[in-house]
Amino acid sequence: CLNRFFPLPITKGLHLDNLYKLHGVDLASAFETPETIQERYCVAYLSFFKDCSLSFPIPEPILDILVELGLSFTQMCPNFLRHLLALTVKAREEGLLFGLDKVSHLCLMKRNNQSPETFLMCPRQGRQIIEGILYCDEKWRKRSLVFKVSQASLGNYDFSKLPHDWAEDIAHSGSSPMSDELRGLIQVLRRGCPHWSSCDRARIRAAFSLPRGEGRVSAIRKPAEGGLTRPLALKDGRTPFLLMMWRRSLF
Repeated sequence: CLNRFFPLPITKGLHLDNLYKLHGVDLASAFETPETIQERYCVAYLSFFKDCSLSFPIPEPILDILVELGLSFTQMCPNFLRHLLALTVKAREEGLLFGLDKVSHLCLMKRNNQSPETFLMCPRQGRQIIEGILYCDEKWRKRSLVFKVSQASLGNYDFSKLPHDWAEDIAHSGSSPMSDELRGLIQVLRRGCPHWSSCDRARIRAAFSLPRGEGRVSAIRKPAEGGLTRPLALKDGRTPFLLMMWRRSLF
């Protein structure tokens, strides 16, 4: 049954009731907090689903980045999750190989001073890709969901890989010098002037249903004053027009 593996988006109490009946997902009680959760269960904040367009099963690329960071799922601020979702969706649509190494060149990840055990994400200077993402949210930790680890919630992802302890810090917030390859990546990802408002659940699901990208952008040299950058193409020879035609052929 399709609904068994793709539950309805969480926006109303009725959807929460349906999730609880189908998958054992429930609002956390006073004795179930993100810091103390039973084995084989996971917790997420309601704001992730209501305000960040997240849905079950949670996309594997997001989980991979959290594992690489050593970061617990509930240590992300909504702002952190929005950047991860929007960037990985855009990269997947462009057919690009994209992971934490690329994210860390585009964004700074830093401790949230208002909630020191959680982390924010913001674009590095001159490298903003996605417009319209708020820097911070209010009362986003007010309600949380406890859900059972299953194919419905995490797909085929190996739950044992996920961090069980809260990280004290993350190591991907240092300097990142501009490079020709990074300049090319930014130009590709900025194509179409991406905005958070266009990153809805339907688009996110469609993007993550595509095969993982293997494309790499060509390096773009910094132009001399008054000069022009050379035309952009991927290293596998595809031009923006060919990419567009390839993406259309998938639907």
